[in-house]
Amino acid sequence: MSYILDALRKSESERHQGKVPDLTVNSHIFASVPQARRVMINNQNLRPGDSFQGLRVEEITEDGVVLSRQGQQFRLGIVRDWMSPR
Repeated sequence: MSYILDALRKSESERHQGKVPDLTVNSHIFASVPQARRVMINNQNLRPGDSFQGLRVEEITEDGVVLSRQGQQFRLGIVRDWMSPR
């Protein structure tokens, strides 16, 4: 039975992901003072509580941003540094 529930949850999650627009994180500012936290996604400056393209910014964390669509939350991580494998 739990296998069926897991499959249904996965199916719902995949349907949800297909409705999220393409997202480009242009900048990410995390500060110890919550009011100073900002993120720029798809060239839009955003703070927690702001909405854009059917999404809502729930929280800006040290390593990403928590967004929601129709009440379902998901996390978008931020890549800090990239070291090319050589």
